[in-house]
Amino acid sequence: MSQSLVERIVANRPYTDLSDFMQRALPSADVARNLALCGALDCFDGNRRKILLQLGSHKPADQPQLSLAQANPRSNVEDFTDWHKCCQEWNILGFSSNWHPLQFARPRLAKKGILTAQHIKQHRPAGAVKVAGLLIRPHRPPTRSGRTVVFFTLEDETGLFDVTVFENTYQEYGKQIFSSSGLLVEGYLDGRGTASVIAQKLRMLDWRAL
Repeated sequence: MSQSLVERIVANRPYTDLSDFMQRALPSADVARNLALCGALDCFDGNRRKILLQLGSHKPADQPQLSLAQANPRSNVEDFTDWHKCCQEWNILGFSSNWHPLQFARPRLAKKGILTAQHIKQHRPAGAVKVAGLLIRPHRPPTRSGRTVVFFTLEDETGLFDVTVFENTYQEYGKQIFSSSGLLVEGYLDGRGTASVIAQKLRMLDWRAL
């Protein structure tokens, strides 16, 4: 969105309905579609698929037109699933304010013994643990010994937790750390009483399987 469009949208508030928004804010068709898909037009109708159909009925301001509600009288349009809405928001915004991708996969992850950040912090399980999350800020600081140590944070639907990767594990799995948006990690909790996971195995998170 251009800055001028943002200013026009703000300056013309409030809007009575979707037709009023389109006529006075004047977003392009692509911008209007993205606004609908990321939830910015939910205030006019919580059914995003229906909003898209209404936008398809919108004509330029210099052409005669009915109101959008009249142009598209269908009221039984099935909305997108929450999973699809989440994917659309991530594709457009890079995040979702309503859902976390892993919450949809949690039943399957739980069956595989993959724990949440909340569980690790509250229960501090002994022995091997498996965790999964979105990869945040991997970094490889210099060390006195010269050996490689990588630190990063994983985020799931319940919170954040830190992961440490020592040199032996890094030599085998390092490429995945810096080339993926999410990881599955097998390891154990740091023995110093923190909720940090020491990684032993890493796998890229396959979003197609979620």
